[in-house]
Order: sequence, then C-alpha cells, then structure tokens
Amino acid sequence: MKLEREELESDSEQPRKQAETEMMEAKKYVWEGAIPLQIHLHESEITSLPPPSPALILAPRIGYLPLLLPLIKPYFSSTLPPGQDTIWFDYKGLPLKW
Repeated sequence: MKLEREELESDSEQPRKQAETEMMEAKKYVWEGAIPLQIHLHESEITSLPPPSPALILAPRIGYLPLLLPLIKPYFSSTLPPGQDTIWFDYKGLPLKW
C-alpha cells in the first residue's frame, strides 16, 4: 500500500510543478519584456539636411524614459542646435510626464 500512496503523491506533484514553472516563465516574460520605440527629433530642432532618421530603441517594458537619454543624446547630437541640451518627450504634441 505504501508504494501506491507514494506513486499517487508523485503523480499529483507533477501538475503543480509544471504550473509553478509556467508561472515563473510568465513572470520572466512580463518583467523582462521590451517595447520598440521610434524616437524622432522635433522639426524645430533639426539643423541639418537631410533630417536625421529616427532613433530605434528596444526599451525595457517597465522603465523610465530619462534612463534612455545616454542612448538618445549621442544619436541626435550632430543635428541639434549648438548649446541645445534640454531634452523632453511628447506624444502627438502632448508632453509626457516624467
């Protein structure tokens, strides 16, 4: 009888372990996810022809836009007006809070 009980317990643990594994994979997928961003320089800031192509960045899904500045600033530095150092973000003309 002992053998049968042990077999039953091990059989019932397999679905639980599989569910735990799937849950961990789902958490990893959510927390390590990324969002593709296309960042354009505003038309009023462009000082060169042709205008620069947009910066394409794969950013963390759960992140903070200012942490991307070290990637964005060098990309657009050659086309910014001299002395222009302030960066702000907007979406369809609406400033983004940060």
